[in-house]
Amino acid sequence: MNDKEKEFIDNRINYLESLKNLPDDWINGDSISPSRGTIDNAIKIFRAIAESEVYNIMEILMSPTPSGGISFELFDDNDLILLTIEVMED
Repeated sequence: MNDKEKEFIDNRINYLESLKNLPDDWINGDSISPSRGTIDNAIKIFRAIAESEVYNIMEILMSPTPSGGISFELFDDNDLILLTIEVMED
């Protein structure tokens, strides 16, 4: 793993950690913020994906979901979705 990838991973983990500050109703209408457990699970899964080196970790989109989860989408070099995951607490 090169320095650019390590920096990217650190930035993405910081982003996931920042979701603890997301308020409920963060999107128009009914939405809940990710719980601490959901954030911890998302960080574990993200680290596992990054360490596997199966996917180009630089081609990942992360976002909270209205249901309180965190969504990951991994893309290939042609911007096609290879994998979509929604992480929840349990």
